[in-house]
Amino acid sequence: MDGSESDETIVPSGPVSDDTDPNNDHDLYDWKLENRHIFIFTNSGRPVYSRHGDVHGQQIIALVGIMVGMVSLIEFNNDSLEVITTSTKKIVFLTKGSFVMVMVSDICDSTRMMKNLLEYMHLQIISILTTSIQDRLTSNPGYDVRNIMEGSDRFFDNIERSFYTKPNFVVDCTSFVRLSGYVRNTVGSILKKCTENESSIFMVALVAKNKLLQLVRKKKYEIHTYDLHLFLNFIQMNEDSFRTSETTLSPICFPKFISTGFLYQYVSYIPNTEICLALVTVDPEDISPIVLRDDIVEALEKENMVDYMQRSISSRPYTVMDLQIPGVIHFIYRSLTKNQMTSPEFSPPFDRPNWKEKILQIYDQTLESVHTLSDSHKLYFRNGLREKTIYWKHSAFELCVICVPFLTKEEIHLRCKQILKWISNEEINLFNQSIPVW
Repeated sequence: MDGSESDETIVPSGPVSDDTDPNNDHDLYDWKLENRHIFIFTNSGRPVYSRHGDVHGQQIIALVGIMVGMVSLIEFNNDSLEVITTSTKKIVFLTKGSFVMVMVSDICDSTRMMKNLLEYMHLQIISILTTSIQDRLTSNPGYDVRNIMEGSDRFFDNIERSFYTKPNFVVDCTSFVRLSGYVRNTVGSILKKCTENESSIFMVALVAKNKLLQLVRKKKYEIHTYDLHLFLNFIQMNEDSFRTSETTLSPICFPKFISTGFLYQYVSYIPNTEICLALVTVDPEDISPIVLRDDIVEALEKENMVDYMQRSISSRPYTVMDLQIPGVIHFIYRSLTKNQMTSPEFSPPFDRPNWKEKILQIYDQTLESVHTLSDSHKLYFRNGLREKTIYWKHSAFELCVICVPFLTKEEIHLRCKQILKWISNEEINLFNQSIPVW
């Protein structure tokens, strides 16, 4: 099998501090302590969001003014500003309508990853406001979007954190809780049976620990990965309120499904479990989700499915140690046919935050390199000082494996085959084989 090889290494960046007090206006020296910054503003210069510091503070207002000037100058010359690279930093720009997103990052982050993160940031705005905000800004360029986005910073903050802690954002697909195939199929049948006669129901999902347990939807509607990630982000950031009180229908826009309007979700936790039940409807006056919630929980409990799911959630996630394949540090497997992924939990010593980020950066840089190659490169090796990485693309899957540095190519390739064999044996439990539709 033909392959490509690269001799590159990644120096892990220092830990990103989350101790920034958003009520303080930090000076420029303090800003240099952070490894990554994200700024969102309108093309009229109105700040919308900043990952660190006070978005209303003078330092950010001044920085936004400089960036607006840069963007405007380039656009005046019929060009667009996309990437600025220095010896230590990379700055990526993304303009969507009246919004400009800018990310300043450690040089280890790929342009591909940074652009994708900024794309999510824009979609998060649309998820909260829909594209109607664009019409308002077109008619009133000086409008302050912050007036209608109070308390929304936590959604943007969590997306940024997720990009550097969760492997599914590296390969841009969803993941399901490891669960018995029999249980997942039975749960899917129950959800479908309870909802298939409700014309206004768009989707029903069971979620735990920010992963899907099961999902059912109307046959005519496809749900984009971006929309699912925004949906899970909404649930995660409102977990405490959903646990402690019954909620009414909450509006949420799925930008990739329909960006001009809202869907409405009823979210609650099944008592004494970590299982969240979410019913999404197209009708803001619809009360059927509130009634269906009790019917679904009763049907799940009758078949002991709640207990089965809770046991799976409470069990220890699998690690590379469970595969008993020596020399493997970590891997990501993506099913191209299902657009789902699986990866082991980080095991010691790689479960520390700086090592997690280091490993995800290795994946990121490997995929960045792969995407610049021709389609003929189905096998790609990358040599680092402390690791070797292999990327293997097949018609049905993508596999990226990080190994200890002393293994040969042949030994790494053998370990890839062993990983594929283990995944094949566990496939029915790792993936949702077929999402039920009605």
